[in-house]
Amino acid sequence: MSGQDEMTDVHTYQGIGGCELDDDGTRRAYWYHAYDGKDFISLDVKTLTWVASVPQAVYYKSKQEADTALQQILFHYYRQECFQTLKGYIQYGMKTLQRKVRPEVMLIQRKARKSAGMDVICHVTGFYPREVEVNWIRDGDHVLEEGVWSGEVLPNGDTTYQLRKTLTVSPEDQKKHSYSCQVDHASLDEKMDVKWVPEAGLNMWLFAGGVLAALGLIAMIIGALIWRKRASEYRLLEADWQL
Repeated sequence: MSGQDEMTDVHTYQGIGGCELDDDGTRRAYWYHAYDGKDFISLDVKTLTWVASVPQAVYYKSKQEADTALQQILFHYYRQECFQTLKGYIQYGMKTLQRKVRPEVMLIQRKARKSAGMDVICHVTGFYPREVEVNWIRDGDHVLEEGVWSGEVLPNGDTTYQLRKTLTVSPEDQKKHSYSCQVDHASLDEKMDVKWVPEAGLNMWLFAGGVLAALGLIAMIIGALIWRKRASEYRLLEADWQL
């Protein structure tokens, strides 16, 4: 390698360290060095000695162990300070990490695009943590897989999550079976079952149609009254003009 190449050649030296604390109190700490992406040297925190991974690191190992001041700093950090800092972060974030928010469930039905049946959407939203299980159940005990399409768990803007699961039901199956959306989540004491009632959607449209018809009839009556009043006023004005 030429002198110019030696000046322009680039190498990477990396270091990573940290500590881990298990629920049973087990503690682990580590500190590794790497050269050009390969293990170079590491610190055995228990014995506070350096371990050379390659022959080229032996000199660096002896140099590190000769620095007693550095050894004491590393000993204090990886035996005490790192775990104290970790415990502080855990306590600070525990309220957020362990919070549980109950999901809200809404059933939305619409005409299926590719069949004569109905698409029934089970919209589960506002839950935390992210893990959730949503299933469509037929006749109270049969978990459906065929005819069911599931979306992805998506984040809401308030750190909660949402999920949609769509079931396509034929007109024949609507008459023969009952369907419910079942949700299992850490915030629930027991699974939540929301039954789909097809007639509810039909009645809603009938009710809306009845309201519109009534409003139309009222508008027609009011219009007729206004017309009669104006016609009467016009006849009076016409009689006065003839006089």
